[in-house]
Amino acid sequence: MRIEQSSGRSLLLLCLLSGHSRQAYYKQRSQAEKEPLQEDLIVQQVLKHRRLQPRIGGRKLYFLIKGFMVNRGIKMGMDAFFKLLGKYELLHNAADIEYAQPILTIG
Repeated sequence: MRIEQSSGRSLLLLCLLSGHSRQAYYKQRSQAEKEPLQEDLIVQQVLKHRRLQPRIGGRKLYFLIKGFMVNRGIKMGMDAFFKLLGKYELLHNAADIEYAQPILTIG
């Protein structure tokens, strides 16, 4: 019981010194626990779509996955989605895509 009381006081002191409320502390802590799980769900969906269409772009992926994210209560804008794709190296660069070369016939 004393450990809980002393840690509660130290948390209060920490919050006072940092200028944040205990509510903000617990909210941030809760968000930090949810974020990796949400990222994993989104990456799994991206890989699922990329198996079917390997050259699909980021914008189209975002709009395909947007419904999935809304159903699960995941709020993520397009910029954050692109950062996530970059973090897991799932972005396609124009230089990475090989285009068919035209066949020149002289005759």
